[in-house]
Amino acid sequence: MASAASAGTFEARSATVSRVTNETKIQVSLSLDTHPTLAPQTISVKTGIGFLDHMLHALAKHGGMSLTLACDGDLWIDDHHTAEDCALALGAAFKKALGPVKGIKRYGTGHAPLDEALSRAVIDISSRPYCIAELGLKREKIGDLSCEMIPHVFHSFAMEAGVTLHVDCLRGDNDHHRSESAFKALALAIKEAITRTGSDDVPSTKGEYAAFSDAQSSEQRASMQAMRLLTLLFSSCDTNFALRSRRSLSRMAQRYVSSSAAKTINRLIFCSLLAIISWSTAIFEALITNAQFVACQ
Repeated sequence: MASAASAGTFEARSATVSRVTNETKIQVSLSLDTHPTLAPQTISVKTGIGFLDHMLHALAKHGGMSLTLACDGDLWIDDHHTAEDCALALGAAFKKALGPVKGIKRYGTGHAPLDEALSRAVIDISSRPYCIAELGLKREKIGDLSCEMIPHVFHSFAMEAGVTLHVDCLRGDNDHHRSESAFKALALAIKEAITRTGSDDVPSTKGEYAAFSDAQSSEQRASMQAMRLLTLLFSSCDTNFALRSRRSLSRMAQRYVSSSAAKTINRLIFCSLLAIISWSTAIFEALITNAQFVACQ
């Protein structure tokens, strides 16, 4: 378990988390502190998705963390549940291992190159979960991992860890290199942010951090997903996307309504907004279909 300074010494910050659903069964053990003699670094990642294993291994290696992660997921469906849930479990383990946000630098920045690719990551361990990841990936898959899931891995980790995260690939031609440099940049940012300062000071002008509950984190995730879908809606002319958006919004509304932490009025407002977005999507799809029909005449 995480602990702060005591009589000039520090206890190792470590945690073990189990995440079991109908889709995945995950066991994660994470240690934020390694030392060549006292606590040598050990890494074992087995998600069932080779490229995801490679990325999480790089994250732990260059972040100076020991990580053991094993996942049994429903890969016969696709890679979504496994990739997302592994990131959520890793984020939960990170938050648990870190403990109270005090006595650390809080902010971290990392730049990592891989040949022609260069990525930048900035993290704020703030109990304010947020994520923007712009990698500019063009391939459909890298190995068995869908490229669309790579930014989602960053997002899921940030939401569960309770951190603000910005990850950008600044340049690069090869999607493997772009992705790997992004994970390595995040590793360097995390390593800096969790560095102990030698005191128990809370790194905030507020003097304390309000911990995000699981329910609050869930609501924050739903809100971010809605905003992301709305942004993409007006920048896309793909009718298939419109259909996927309505389905995603429907699932999001169901999750939000079931949240016991949400106030009744907030649920009504939120779900009304989702309904408006969903209707707008349907109209948008109809307009595109009509425009395509006219163009063919």
